[in-house]
Amino acid sequence: MSPDDFEVVLRAFNHRRPFRPFQIELHSGDRLRAPHPESIRRFRDVFILGEPDFGNRIFSSWAVSQVIDPPPPAAGGTPPGTPPASPP
Repeated sequence: MSPDDFEVVLRAFNHRRPFRPFQIELHSGDRLRAPHPESIRRFRDVFILGEPDFGNRIFSSWAVSQVIDPPPPAAGGTPPGTPPASPP
């Protein structure tokens, strides 16, 4: 996906009210979770995702295969595709 096209999609997902977290799937199969509307920033032709537990992830928009709007969680559950929590 071109940087400009990805930015248009990103803006659309970030301006939903109320905001809902979404996922970005890369061609490698990795999925990145955008938990907050300001968690992804553009720097020229790359994007930076700030992840609270993992630091920053830098990726090219050309590596993006799709942007996913997961269904809302069931009452008391987590959305499908969300990694399980680590045991305490």
